[in-house]
Amino acid sequence: MNKQDDLDELRKKTVMMLNASILHIQHSMTEGGNSVDSLIQSFTEIVKQVQDIKEVADELGCEDNIESQEKIQSDCNEASGRMQSAIIAFQFYDKLSQRIDQVSQSLTRLAELVGEKEKYLDSNQWIDFQDNIRKSYTVVADRIALDAILEGASLSEALKIAYASEIEEEEEDDFELF
Repeated sequence: MNKQDDLDELRKKTVMMLNASILHIQHSMTEGGNSVDSLIQSFTEIVKQVQDIKEVADELGCEDNIESQEKIQSDCNEASGRMQSAIIAFQFYDKLSQRIDQVSQSLTRLAELVGEKEKYLDSNQWIDFQDNIRKSYTVVADRIALDAILEGASLSEALKIAYASEIEEEEEDDFELF
């Protein structure tokens, strides 16, 4: 075997490992999606039950039941607060899902690029690859982190930049006009 054959073999093995990683990500996303769907269904049923309980408590109206009515209403309000927390968790999961899906798509594109010798050796293909990845990012902080990596930042530096960007974005989102 000559040096070129060795490189071709290494590229093939790299593509196989990328495909194995992609498979693992996609399988995890499917399982996670199924779990979230189940949670959403349960959450919807709980919301309905809490509303029903609160309606019954409102209908009690007897002076003898005021303490019980207040307890039920208090518990319903607490349950509503917890459901609000669950909604926020679903929003974080959605963001996580978007990011993991982007990683899977990026790895698929990388496997295609590395798998074809002509593309692999073409610098324009690599530039297009990077541009396509950047355009696919829906989270601003992710684009900022990618740009930092492409400019030579280490992973830890890029993470710090991304976190700082997210904090800044959250502060801007919290700003209200009166």
